[in-house]
Amino acid sequence: MLNNETDLQALLAFKNAIDDDPMGVFNSWNGTFICSWTGILCSKRHQNRVVSIDLMSQGLVGSLSPHLGNLSFLRSIVLQNNSFHGQIPEEMGRLRRLEWIEFSNISFGEAAVAEFRRQPIDRGIPSGLYNISSINNFSLRSNQLRGTIPPDIGLALPNLSGEIIKDFEKLSALDYLIVSSNHLEGDISFITSMINCTSLEALSVFDNLLTGSLPDSIGNLSSHLSFLSVAQNQLHGRIPPSIGDLFGLTSIDFSYNDLEGPIPFSIEQFLWDIPQSLGNCSNLLALDLSRNNLNGSIPPEIMSLSSISIALNLSNNFFTGSIPSEVGSLRNLVNLDFSHNRLSGSIPNSLSSCVMLERLHLDSNGLNGEIPDVLRSLRGLQDLDLSQNNITGPIPRFLSELLLVNLNLSFNRLQGEVPTVGVFQNESAISLEGNSGLCGDLLKATGGFSEANLLGAGRFGSVYKGVLRDEQTLVAVKVLNLSIKGASKSFLFECNALRGIRHRNLLKILSICPSTDFQGNDFKALVYEFMANGSLEKWLHQIPEAETES
Repeated sequence: MLNNETDLQALLAFKNAIDDDPMGVFNSWNGTFICSWTGILCSKRHQNRVVSIDLMSQGLVGSLSPHLGNLSFLRSIVLQNNSFHGQIPEEMGRLRRLEWIEFSNISFGEAAVAEFRRQPIDRGIPSGLYNISSINNFSLRSNQLRGTIPPDIGLALPNLSGEIIKDFEKLSALDYLIVSSNHLEGDISFITSMINCTSLEALSVFDNLLTGSLPDSIGNLSSHLSFLSVAQNQLHGRIPPSIGDLFGLTSIDFSYNDLEGPIPFSIEQFLWDIPQSLGNCSNLLALDLSRNNLNGSIPPEIMSLSSISIALNLSNNFFTGSIPSEVGSLRNLVNLDFSHNRLSGSIPNSLSSCVMLERLHLDSNGLNGEIPDVLRSLRGLQDLDLSQNNITGPIPRFLSELLLVNLNLSFNRLQGEVPTVGVFQNESAISLEGNSGLCGDLLKATGGFSEANLLGAGRFGSVYKGVLRDEQTLVAVKVLNLSIKGASKSFLFECNALRGIRHRNLLKILSICPSTDFQGNDFKALVYEFMANGSLEKWLHQIPEAETES
């Protein structure tokens, strides 16, 4: 008959199967009173039988003893963040009271020492575990499990070969199914068999090899479901509007797939007769639909989900049109990413209402206009990326007042002075290349207007050769000597003259830079395309080669 002595022997067998105990967790595993051993919890109601083993993150190396199957009162076993090799013992399928299994990141299927690598091992999941109806958490993410899936089991878990099974009726008490970061294969339609898991709160199949399209019946999952991730798989098709029936969702992650079509917000977008859409998920805190093939405009209705506060990520899709002005409704949003789309129009002034923003990425679109001054209200902004757009005008001085740690304004059409304080004092924190009209690009481009880059000098100023930050664009920078009487008038005359002239024999002016230098003095410069054939004076007064030889 199984009793406390049986539990003692089972734990000693577990200890003996451990090859390395770097933190000395087993130093207390001596004597017969097992309830005082580190990581062990007993039930006094059941004559001090072992009900829990918790040895998380102890650096253990070894294998699991089959004697674990004799801990008949065991309800919870937590071994995550250790290094076990071999297989999960088949005998664990006898633990009918088991409710919580946490074996994440313990490298099942990989030997921790070289001698085990030479031995062929069965890396599957014991079929008996799938028939324990009391299990409500089964987490085996980030492992190396291998093996075939028995045809009669009710749950498929990570890194198993074969098709994922579509029968979850035996695990109706399941609260959490976490099988992320493995090599799980099969069709995503298996989710439909989880309708009977009425207590399900979290479902994650993130980072696997699942295929197919999200089933229309996804909205029939548990009303308790709060976390849903199918990211980093090979899914295609549209997002079913029935997703809006999952009113309790707080986090949706469908990123890194091949989902297509518009975001389902209004029923008119679809032919399906489904009453709700994503706009009904009023408890949503995070929505990630990035890196798919979604298109159309960004629905203004998405901004009605004012509960979104952690992140809204629609990047790397094919959205067109302008950024909805309703974005200002997301007053508690921390992370907003609309980058790498085909958006146009200007940056909406309403973004100023998103006062909690810490990260704003709108890069790689077709946005135009100037950076709106109202964004100065984003006092907590740390990461701003507006690169690769068509943004014009000056760099607003308020950007130097924010607590930015990363600022990317590269490859736009910005002009004028570059601020010299705040984030602009840290060259590694800013990126401004690809804006030929910026004056501070000019200082670096010419090596501080060094004599080595001096091309020539005239009455009103000097001309320097420069290389812009993209290291490809050569320019000629004419800097006016404003201490000479008439230099400012010459600057205005040259600007006005070149403004309306286009001729193949005249250099194209790229930018005009009226600003102040780093000492606060007035600074005026003209930026031209660089021509490598010398000056007009050289060609007009060229000395014949015969004369130079003599």
